[in-house]
Amino acid sequence: MNSDHNDHGFRAFWSYHWQNFTVIVDAKEKLLPRIMVISALLVWILWGARALFPSLPWGWAVKPWTKNVEELSAAVLLIFFFLWVPVRRERELKQENKKRERDNERESKNRESGLLNELASLNERLKARFSLACGMTIPGCREFSRDANLTYLRLRVENASEQQGIDGCTCNLVEVLKNGRQISFGGSRILPFAPSHSLDAGGKLLLPKVPNFIDVIAIHSNSFGGQDVQIPEVGGRPVMVRDEGMINIFDGKGEYVLKVLVSGHGVTTRDATLVFNWTGSSETSTLALV
Repeated sequence: MNSDHNDHGFRAFWSYHWQNFTVIVDAKEKLLPRIMVISALLVWILWGARALFPSLPWGWAVKPWTKNVEELSAAVLLIFFFLWVPVRRERELKQENKKRERDNERESKNRESGLLNELASLNERLKARFSLACGMTIPGCREFSRDANLTYLRLRVENASEQQGIDGCTCNLVEVLKNGRQISFGGSRILPFAPSHSLDAGGKLLLPKVPNFIDVIAIHSNSFGGQDVQIPEVGGRPVMVRDEGMINIFDGKGEYVLKVLVSGHGVTTRDATLVFNWTGSSETSTLALV
């Protein structure tokens, strides 16, 4: 019991003085190596003098105090060499460990940032959202129906998600303008998904990466050789929409701005602005997304 107690006390005593010594070394980092060099020089000089002139009674090298100085210098050299070197090594190891920890922490943060970016990118790819496109060079955006003498100008709608479908998708025409003036047409109108006579034309399930088309404009070629612009209807033929003065809202040639809302269950509603350029001919009239 006493032996264990004494051993514990010795370790505590040595640990305490070792910590004090490391503090001294850290504070006197430049001084201690100089003490070691001076001690080494004294040992070398005195040892050499005693070896070369051991028999000269008048020589300073044989004085008794020189041997004491030599032994003291050697002791100081050995003490500081065997203590200072491990302390320096321990300090270097601590610095290396701190540098390694900083590097690991930086690498961990970079890796975490990369994983977060990958996760955000994955969520963005998996998140259901609308992708809209419209242009007369896009396949499917201009379609001619020979049976009904109708040319459809369409908006392409696609579910940009890679996995999740969008249910209950609808498109509403909410505003028509010409020359900056709003044209009244009796309020919002639901535009059908093509074909307009299908059961899901008014509320469609969009599967990922499958293009669908919304009938926005229908240009009708009548039996008199003329053409007029109509609005497609869900479940039926397109109709001529009139303003308060009972005039077709697309009566005159020119540019019309159409604003539509595309919505679905659990997805952000997309508003889109379309420019319909009515030239009087279904072959040259265009519809574009801006």
